[in-house]
Amino acid sequence: MSIGYSIRVSNPTPRTRTITIRRGTPLSDDRRIRAKEDVSVRVPAYSWMNVAFDEKGDPHQNMVRTIEDINIERELNPFSRISFTEQRRIRSRIDGVNHRDMSNEKTRDKFTEASHRVYHDIHHAPENYLGGRMLLAQTSLLRSQRDKKPGLYSPAALNMSVWNNSQSLYNLVKQGNLEIIECIGDGFNSDDAIQLKIQNKSTQRVRFNVPKGMMFEQSSWTGNQNLVVPDEQWFEIGPGEEQNFPVPALCANATGGGPNRNRMNLTPFVMNDLGNSFTDQENMWRTTDGRERRARL
Repeated sequence: MSIGYSIRVSNPTPRTRTITIRRGTPLSDDRRIRAKEDVSVRVPAYSWMNVAFDEKGDPHQNMVRTIEDINIERELNPFSRISFTEQRRIRSRIDGVNHRDMSNEKTRDKFTEASHRVYHDIHHAPENYLGGRMLLAQTSLLRSQRDKKPGLYSPAALNMSVWNNSQSLYNLVKQGNLEIIECIGDGFNSDDAIQLKIQNKSTQRVRFNVPKGMMFEQSSWTGNQNLVVPDEQWFEIGPGEEQNFPVPALCANATGGGPNRNRMNLTPFVMNDLGNSFTDQENMWRTTDGRERRARL
């Protein structure tokens, strides 16, 4: 695939920013060739990069990156904490782990235990189907195996960010307006891989959304995959009502098993689009698990 067009994006701010070139953006001088899909890139502070497209307006294959391409800015000692809103790409080292073999139960237990200390400020309410620590622990383990450096990573280092929207399902459940009665993961790459049962606890009709990239975690370390929503979803529920809502999802980890009627937790995190991460299951796995898929949950 040859490069037909490119757009330079710049970040004049002191923080890394995610910049999105929207579908339909003109690429050619005559404006006939346009971007065929959204392309999001993370641009470091005070820098710029070129975003490449082919002659037809499709993102160039080199734009499909992986979590491995996100460079770590700083490594912290094992007793350090990482805020779930941390925007720097950092890693908190875990000692006492054999970097040559991290795909064992002892290592998994160590990552899980450390996650409760390191990710101290995540709202942890599994009884309400709200989580996030397990997702970060598992994704950190996978990246640690690839990097050969045991540690827990910040969300930004794992290509995640916090979705803070007043109409998001996560915020409405956290605030008590909605209640998740059941959240089940069953299969993947389907329109109903996530099965939600929601109750409206308020006296008003509620419209809520599940954003593109929203992450659902396994509530326990089953060896099965976490799930990610490929497209934004909007739902409505009347006052006092209880309804079932099927949600489409892709699997987030190629080296785990498919969810099989597993209890899942909703997290505050969305997976960032690194080019065409959400176009199909293969591109999602390439984004999250790297090119060679060497790591194991």
